[in-house]
Amino acid sequence: MFMEKLQDGWSYDRFVGMRREDIARSPIDIFSLAHLIMGQLLYVTIYAIVYLCADPYIADAIAFAITILVGVFWEVLENYVLFNHNLKFENRRDTLINSLFDVLFVVLGSLMMLFSPYFWVDLLLISAEYLLFINFVILSSEFLALAMYFTLKRGKKPSPIVIELGIE
Repeated sequence: MFMEKLQDGWSYDRFVGMRREDIARSPIDIFSLAHLIMGQLLYVTIYAIVYLCADPYIADAIAFAITILVGVFWEVLENYVLFNHNLKFENRRDTLINSLFDVLFVVLGSLMMLFSPYFWVDLLLISAEYLLFINFVILSSEFLALAMYFTLKRGKKPSPIVIELGIE
């Protein structure tokens, strides 16, 4: 069995987090797909800007380097700033291995775009992954409950769609 006990009493799957409590603890969790999409979108955006505004011959290298830097910066921002403002998922920091794998997925996403020969294939791939992410995370009742929690925490009324779905 690939389970490991943490100090707070939770256990997690060492490789792929399939349970809610594995998120931000396992190397690969549902947000790994979001980091992959992040790497792809960052690469394509930065590549287009550099290609159009600067030198097209160095667009690949600059887009790849900036994507990696943004991925590392995001992990620091996510685990310190968002955590300190209670905006992190279940208000827990990522484990070191999870943070490393998050950056690895950003790099993998940018590499997928770097070695893809056709731009339209890139866009289709990103769109399909984004829809998959939306389907599993954004439209899940847990996400809606989390959105409801933050809405009520700020003293605002929840939207009618959240009430209609019965997440009170």
